[in-house]
Amino acid sequence: MPYFLPDSASLDRTGDVGRAAAESIRKHPAVANISQVDGYSLIDSQNKTNFGVLFVSLKDYEQRKGPGLTADDVIAAARRDTAPIQGGLVVPVNPPAIRAWASPPASRCGSSRREAAPTDSWPKWWRSSPRRASGRNWRA
Repeated sequence: MPYFLPDSASLDRTGDVGRAAAESIRKHPAVANISQVDGYSLIDSQNKTNFGVLFVSLKDYEQRKGPGLTADDVIAAARRDTAPIQGGLVVPVNPPAIRAWASPPASRCGSSRREAAPTDSWPKWWRSSPRRASGRNWRA
């Protein structure tokens, strides 16, 4: 989850806001680990002293089956718990899932080079894709 301070804020101030946010989020029973990166803007992928990001890892799903332990519950609690932090704004969000690339990786095709491989070596989920079945060039 990204956090940011006013322009020209020092990296020390940014770190203080990040630590305060991490401490409040770490108390949630569904949270396993938190990684803090100060001085990096996740929004535009630039180094900036007034931006930072927390990567929050949750415990295994099998350990989070009780009420209030879903990812949405953690985000809601993080919004509530980080709102009083002074000096910066913490934006708890759940990023979208990472989707598959436009073609399967070479390692799945039985080829070490980036060349077309026979489609019978592609995973079944890829061969049955509606995009592939239509015959349309989706890369264009």
